[in-house]
Amino acid sequence: MQQVALPDHLQLNVCVTTLDGRFIAQGRDLIALRRQVRKTSQTPGTSTRFGETYRAWEYGPLPIQRIVERGNVKFTVYPAIGLAGGAFHIDLVYKRVIIHEFLARYGDTHPLVRAYVNHDVCLVNPFRCKIMHKKAVFEMLTDEQCRGWFTRSEQEAIRRSVPWTRRGADRKTTREGRKIGLLDFIRRNRSCLVLKPNDDYGGHGVHFGAQLDEHEWDNAIQTTLSADYIVQDALDLHPEVFPIFSETDWKLQPMFVDTNPFLFRGKVCGAMVRLSATPIVNVTSGGAETGFFVLQ
Repeated sequence: MQQVALPDHLQLNVCVTTLDGRFIAQGRDLIALRRQVRKTSQTPGTSTRFGETYRAWEYGPLPIQRIVERGNVKFTVYPAIGLAGGAFHIDLVYKRVIIHEFLARYGDTHPLVRAYVNHDVCLVNPFRCKIMHKKAVFEMLTDEQCRGWFTRSEQEAIRRSVPWTRRGADRKTTREGRKIGLLDFIRRNRSCLVLKPNDDYGGHGVHFGAQLDEHEWDNAIQTTLSADYIVQDALDLHPEVFPIFSETDWKLQPMFVDTNPFLFRGKVCGAMVRLSATPIVNVTSGGAETGFFVLQ
């Protein structure tokens, strides 16, 4: 895929001065600014790696400016969307915040929600994608009553790829064409099941039955009944060997692999690959990302 350079008007605008206000440099070319700061700074070894401090904002409004001091140098950083007159227009928003955390903090009256509803902005990762964050969606894929929604080839792909999943509750359901009491089934089949929050991330609250004793499994079931959980067939995961590097050495180590393809209009155009020493393959839980290569 061809890389496209970020346009100049989207780069951060950085003004560099001494602490007493003497102008040193200003511009959007951070590499050139770093060279100029190194030449001008009177303090040996002054760090010019100022980007880490303002790389992201978790919540709240984007500040008009951000000031960072390094040695005897002051960096005043202006967000790229700001114009000289102080006014700007936003028509594209890339949403990275978790939807239920956003709504819990701000509710549905936040300006971003209103702008989205009024079609004033194009929202990447829109609110309607929430259904794909719910693990209970796999129940629709593995429920025999929903088979008519899919073609034969789609049904075969689901059979090969999606583990049997049900919303956790004391209710009746089906498995392999047979009616079962779900709660009793969960209690009797601890070794082959896993309990997961329906809508969470980072590997939080995941209970592998094979790793728990009977008392711990009963506690996990109570959590499932009192919260929003799903029960799922536990897959037989097989680790693969990868070279793991440290600052001074490297070694071959078995790692669990999670491959997440990127699809654009139905075509796979790449993938994100995560590795972990435990079956919960998640960066938040201590996993890591690695490269993805297609050998032809």
